[in-house]
Amino acid sequence: MNKTSEARVPFSKVKKLADRPYAFTLRPVEDGYEITFPELPGCVTQVDSLDDVDTKIRQVKRTWITALLESGYQIPEPRDNLEFSGRILLRCSSSLHRALVEMAALEGTSLNQLLVQASSQWLGFKQAKSMVMSEAEATTHSVAGSPENWFRQSHIDTPPKKNGAQAGTDKTGLAA
Repeated sequence: MNKTSEARVPFSKVKKLADRPYAFTLRPVEDGYEITFPELPGCVTQVDSLDDVDTKIRQVKRTWITALLESGYQIPEPRDNLEFSGRILLRCSSSLHRALVEMAALEGTSLNQLLVQASSQWLGFKQAKSMVMSEAEATTHSVAGSPENWFRQSHIDTPPKKNGAQAGTDKTGLAA
């Protein structure tokens, strides 16, 4: 971001800038959802409910843009989908190239389609894993405070093991 001269900024200018199509991410957190804007560094907010997302997005973008403009900074342009042509040049070893061509032939598809499918599956897996981990972390913290407490609480009051664990202890051997 380049710094310009400081000045009071008209609301119409802020609104026009805030209405531009900036990408955002929505991530579940302990008390709701966190919203971040990768193209607007430091522009972050949180909502309790998904019903509040649209209103909060408009509000936080306007506040962030106003603060930066009044401090003399320029607002970055949103990334345009035109920057992404869908074409990728990929370099790899000749042995990997050969293995991928052979796999595509076995699958009855082109190398390009095989790589698109594999990339999509990998990305979907990473996104799903990230969501599950975020939800598990939020659930663990809201239910028990820490993974250790959750483990301890979830294993208390179970029958003793037959390998000599005494009554009144949990599976970890800790007193109940």
